[in-house]
Amino acid sequence: MQTAPAMTFPGDEIHRELRSDGRVSRFDRDLLELQLDGLEYGSRKTFSFLSLLYHPGPARSNTRHDVDHIFPQDQFDTETLVRDYGLDPVEAERYAELKDRVGNLQLLNENENRSKGGQSFLDWLESQDDSYFEKHHIPQDEGLYRLEKFPEFIEKREELIIEDLLDKFGPKESQDA
Repeated sequence: MQTAPAMTFPGDEIHRELRSDGRVSRFDRDLLELQLDGLEYGSRKTFSFLSLLYHPGPARSNTRHDVDHIFPQDQFDTETLVRDYGLDPVEAERYAELKDRVGNLQLLNENENRSKGGQSFLDWLESQDDSYFEKHHIPQDEGLYRLEKFPEFIEKREELIIEDLLDKFGPKESQDA
């Protein structure tokens, strides 16, 4: 008995056709970078995006999760940044603009969020164990935990987020490659 030749899924052809119509059909670095640039605190899309990082955690939990600023929002008053941290006004404004990016947001359950309150990131870290860093995609470079390094923290954390999402949901490389 002769077996029929194996059929391969025409994924590349489907992708080309959808892309010619301007639709997205792949989960890749470019798409993730575009998403990161378009998401901010307070958006329902941001909660959904962050949920992917914790998959399947919050989706399987009966506990409500909140979007929380890693570096608290109240630290980003431009006058305070200039006066207390010695930033020039343009740099202080840049910090204020970055505060609501996904790179400064995490999902915490209600109890965690209440206990964190407005603590500085450094103070909050003192009460966390090693699992916090992996779970929340926190860069391992302790030099980035100070407010003066906030833009670098955002850049590094967003890179970790992209890498994690590509690993979980991105195209899988052929084992033969």
